[in-house]
Amino acid sequence: MPRYFFHLALEDQVILDSEGRELRDLSAARARAIEVARRMRVGSVVKPQANAAFYVVGTVSTLPLVVPFSEADLASGAEGQNRPSPL
Repeated sequence: MPRYFFHLALEDQVILDSEGRELRDLSAARARAIEVARRMRVGSVVKPQANAAFYVVGTVSTLPLVVPFSEADLASGAEGQNRPSPL
């Protein structure tokens, strides 16, 4: 399985993910980024007005996938009821 890295861009800083996570494909990585962004919003780790995004980079040669936290804000509440494991 490919490994994806979830680099967090928050306002004027970038926090690099040096461990990554093995996921089946880019679609699963995008879903994971949205889940974690939602939890970070709910837990007040990242404020709603903050300009934040995950830059998802895989071990396969692709451009980074940008997942703004605003996508987590728009995601269905039903999806958020599952408690995914941390990155």
